[in-house]
Amino acid sequence: MRARTVTGGVSALHHLLMVVAAAFLLARSTHDLGVLVLAALLAGWVTLSLVAYSIHRFVFHGRGPLARGHAHHHLEPLAEQTDAVSFFGPIAIIAAAWLLVAGVGAAAAADGIAAGGCLGYSWFRLVHRLVHVPGRPAFFCRYRAFHQRHHASPGVNFGVTTRAWDRLFGTHAQSRPARQRSIRAREHS
Repeated sequence: MRARTVTGGVSALHHLLMVVAAAFLLARSTHDLGVLVLAALLAGWVTLSLVAYSIHRFVFHGRGPLARGHAHHHLEPLAEQTDAVSFFGPIAIIAAAWLLVAGVGAAAAADGIAAGGCLGYSWFRLVHRLVHVPGRPAFFCRYRAFHQRHHASPGVNFGVTTRAWDRLFGTHAQSRPARQRSIRAREHS
């Protein structure tokens, strides 16, 4: 049976929840040590990108039920992932980070980290959705080329919003193989 392609209702709800949560966290804590909160927001965003890279590489391309679900995404990239893990997993990870940092008495930093995680995940979902739909804004084309290489060669390019972790951990591959780029360059000259 072929999976039904969803137009993005769950993604829209997820974006809304993440952005509202980030706004609440930032509004609640910006009066306390604004620079610390902003640094924590950046740290949360960067940490979220590393966590997303790691989960994508080691869990979704590993073995088990989550890997099987992700394999479906490689077959039908426009089919929206509406399972509970995709929806609540990021929320649980961000909440755990908040609890860990707040638990040591740094509530303002915890708010910043969680807000950065929320905004980072919302950005990830937006970019990932747009790389798979036609008619995306030109800015997202570079993300598309990188991610399409991942779909063609699933052992490379696990980052969706950044190439930094792929470069650091040796899983970066050019968007197109060099031979293909040189052939295309000759065709256009």
